[in-house]
Amino acid sequence: MQLPFKTRYPFKYLLLFFSTLGVICFFMPDSGLMGEPAISGMPLWYKIVRYATRVLYHVVFLFFSLNLYYHLIVNRKRLGTYVVVTGKIVLASLSYHVMLYYVLPGFLLKKYDSLPDMLCTCIQGMIPLLVLSFVFAYLTNIREALVQRRILQEQKLQLEMEKSQANFNFLKAQINPHFLHNTLNFLYAKSLPYSEELSEGILTLSDIMRYALDEQTRQDGKALLADEVEHVNNVIKINQLRFENQLQVHFTVQGSLEGLRIAPFVLITLVENAFKHG
Repeated sequence: MQLPFKTRYPFKYLLLFFSTLGVICFFMPDSGLMGEPAISGMPLWYKIVRYATRVLYHVVFLFFSLNLYYHLIVNRKRLGTYVVVTGKIVLASLSYHVMLYYVLPGFLLKKYDSLPDMLCTCIQGMIPLLVLSFVFAYLTNIREALVQRRILQEQKLQLEMEKSQANFNFLKAQINPHFLHNTLNFLYAKSLPYSEELSEGILTLSDIMRYALDEQTRQDGKALLADEVEHVNNVIKINQLRFENQLQVHFTVQGSLEGLRIAPFVLITLVENAFKHG
């Protein structure tokens, strides 16, 4: 059955708690559950049923009072709502005791002189339970609010750390390409007097790395087709240097490439597969 409020305190746990308490109290000499005096002369089965009935009553009472108060506290209801809910709980409990008074008087806590006497005793017994339910629900809400606040603080700290890491990675990505280009240009200048082929390879590699790392010239994730073609030519050129110009590669372009854009590195993937697989 779907209840119209959030169940924070499961019925089974309350039943387990009061059942355990009832068993302990049942076997205590000259005492009974919830302050009920032991009654001599009763059959054992009658005592067990009587105790079980009172245990179930307190479980149901606390189940609704705890969960209803918790629902009101979490949703920040007004004072009038608390009064109405408390009145309904009290009315339901009194109705139950009135039914016992007329139908099963032996299941009541004691023998009462009149119905008003029984009702006053029941109300006096409900007040501590209602206060306990409200205080417990209120403390539960405070505890959960503190836990939620700590979780939010941890998430905020995690987001700040991720943001700092992202900024660091961005700066790192900005620094590394410049360092790489400057290093390759330095090597190109130093190698130029010694080997024209080596210096040409370094310059080609510098162009390849510059295009691969430079994303500022791309719009909407697409690159100029002319830049892609130039990049393919550079890759072919550096592979020719690797294999001492022994590769037989024919790469031609037909038509105008001006203004055309494609997804970056699409053509180079085909070229690299051709070099890898032949």
